[in-house]
Amino acid sequence: MKMRNLQIAAFVGLFLAANTIAVAKFQEETVSFLVIEGKGELNAQSGNQNCTRGKGVRKGCVKFFLNDIARITFKLVGNPTVRMCSDNNTKYVITEVELSHEGYLVPDNAGPKLADKGIFDQAVPQWLKDAFPGTGADGVVYTASKDDATTKVSIINLNNQDNSSGTNEKNIWYRVSVTNCETGTVLQSDPRFENEGTN
Repeated sequence: MKMRNLQIAAFVGLFLAANTIAVAKFQEETVSFLVIEGKGELNAQSGNQNCTRGKGVRKGCVKFFLNDIARITFKLVGNPTVRMCSDNNTKYVITEVELSHEGYLVPDNAGPKLADKGIFDQAVPQWLKDAFPGTGADGVVYTASKDDATTKVSIINLNNQDNSSGTNEKNIWYRVSVTNCETGTVLQSDPRFENEGTN
């Protein structure tokens, strides 16, 4: 995990050094998730709550303003340290983070609005892969087996689509999957990011 964080920091440093178009601001964002075992749910407990688009914005939505880049850390509530299934008393680990550029619409008096629920398992566009280094064609940006996974995972958001016009803000839905260390049961949650891009 320490090596992964060093690699992320090095990548961000190189990007900042090369970014001569705009002055980028680096931020750290953490989204915590709580497993509700009785209901079989995975619920986001945090996010920066600056999201403005859509209807019924849920916890876990994080907005990245113009020229911001960030390390986003997902972690499971109740695990003060990074743990694996092989550690005592670890019930769940994060086994996948997947991204999508499309979300569902919900009815509204003024017309359909975006919901904080994404459409996954499909190819993603190049701008999304450029914004989140390591993202595959299927939108998966992180994956690990249950035995190799941990309770804390970080990804980078370069927030780098051109928005010099001020009209090219992007929505990105993210689906976090956690796996039960004993049963292999998978629970998922899919809030949203808002990227304002760069100018």
